[in-house]
Amino acid sequence: MKPYYQDDYVTIYHGDCREILPELAAERNLCSLGILDPPYDEWGNLYEGVYAPLQLVVDDANLLVFTKQPFDIPLLDKIKDKVIHEFIWCFSNGGAWVSPHRPLVSFQKIYWCASNNHTYFNPRTGGGYSLHTRDFQRGTKVFGGYRELGRRFTPSVDGTWIRDCLYFDKPQKGNIAEKPEGLLFLLIRCFSKATDTILDPFLGSGTTAYCAKKLNRHCIGIEIEEKYCEIAANRCRQSVMALNV
Repeated sequence: MKPYYQDDYVTIYHGDCREILPELAAERNLCSLGILDPPYDEWGNLYEGVYAPLQLVVDDANLLVFTKQPFDIPLLDKIKDKVIHEFIWCFSNGGAWVSPHRPLVSFQKIYWCASNNHTYFNPRTGGGYSLHTRDFQRGTKVFGGYRELGRRFTPSVDGTWIRDCLYFDKPQKGNIAEKPEGLLFLLIRCFSKATDTILDPFLGSGTTAYCAKKLNRHCIGIEIEEKYCEIAANRCRQSVMALNV
């Protein structure tokens, strides 16, 4: 299986991930984080061909599964035994039209899935605090016969704690649907370690690969459209300096 593009950090395959994933599944523990962001209306057709074999590839690793209404509930019913937490990604620039009988969708869901509760998770985003954030002593908690002295809060040098609502506007780059780099930087940082390998079977224009490379991670991407493979490859050819993470 010859890669479409390969460098020291990124490997891109051109083809249908339903055909390529079974070959990759032969090498268990291939990656530490899988990111699934397919066409959401295709989840019903993709589940058996993508999610099931991907579980083999990322055994004992994290999976971040993107979806949105009204496709989220049927998908959750299939993967609920693996879901650890649910994140909401909100965007204010525009909304996704679903039907004339529904409101515009201005958020998407990200299901954090794993086979156990011991997969890697770093809650610190690396992002800075508000200028108004200061050290302070939390108030004492009292209820019933219980009394607990409030903990002291001190801003961490590793940045803020990740929240379950993530606010990143969509990139405005023409007809190519991309995830914002800031969102991918945050997720990759919090769910993988430096030098880990990220797997993205729906690579698109290569945002996952580009962000992984900048964060000193490796990335394996699969994309069915050759024009997007070339866009992703061109982004990865850019010289980027790994961040200290």
